[in-house]
Amino acid sequence: MSKNVYQITRSISSFLVATGVTTPLATPLATPLATLITLPILTVASCFFFPSHSQASDLIVSASASLKDAFIEIKNEFEKENPQHKLLYNFAAGGLLRIQIEQGAPVDVFASAAVSDLELLKKKSAIVENSIVRFASNKLVAIVPLSQKENCKTLDDLKKSTVKRIAVGNPNTVPAGKYTEESLAHFAILTALKPKFVFGENVRQVLDYTERNEVDAAFVFATDAMQSKTVKTAFVLDSRSHSPIIYSAGIVARTKKNELAKTFVSFLTHRGKYILTKYGFE
Repeated sequence: MSKNVYQITRSISSFLVATGVTTPLATPLATPLATLITLPILTVASCFFFPSHSQASDLIVSASASLKDAFIEIKNEFEKENPQHKLLYNFAAGGLLRIQIEQGAPVDVFASAAVSDLELLKKKSAIVENSIVRFASNKLVAIVPLSQKENCKTLDDLKKSTVKRIAVGNPNTVPAGKYTEESLAHFAILTALKPKFVFGENVRQVLDYTERNEVDAAFVFATDAMQSKTVKTAFVLDSRSHSPIIYSAGIVARTKKNELAKTFVSFLTHRGKYILTKYGFE
């Protein structure tokens, strides 16, 4: 089955992902979490696009959707310093990217908002030993549409009858969704809010639902909220209520571009940190 999924993914890939083509972020919200969570991996996995004509000098990087804005600037700076090379990005939920790598996707470097994704691949010998580095951290926040008049300042406010839909990332594959579920369980409010959940395939899709006023509230990373002019942060979740939000990167074991991959990871942990700070990462 995994081979078939990978072949389908390859067959629909007909263009380069120079700036990070990923799963659609503008899909109208219609399906509740309980339904979406049962979708087979094939349905989601076949939505990804990988470069079908990459050159020997190109480096393919799969990265969590929340890194997109910062990573595009990092790409520009990296290519200025290394004009003979190009970075090709694939942005999506970290858990789905991990599955793609497990299924043989042509990736050289993997960066996720959950270090657990890298550790799982490491256990399967899919990540180069001792190549995992931690390069940034983030905060989890609750957001609401900028136009919303409802006063939401606490988790208890989300229980109000006027708050009907709350967007979250799928906790099985989206790091932000996993952290959200952990936090809500910590505060013993997960059961009360779960009937209101609608599900996004990645954190940027969750943000998009909120920007279009299709939900009353959502949980995203602080850096995602910063990039939007049509949502506002309602409150920040206590970092002690969930696992640390640590972004990590590692070199995929099957890469044939180990030295170039090392060069990029080194750039990410040095020059890249300054760029990441501009986008709100810590």
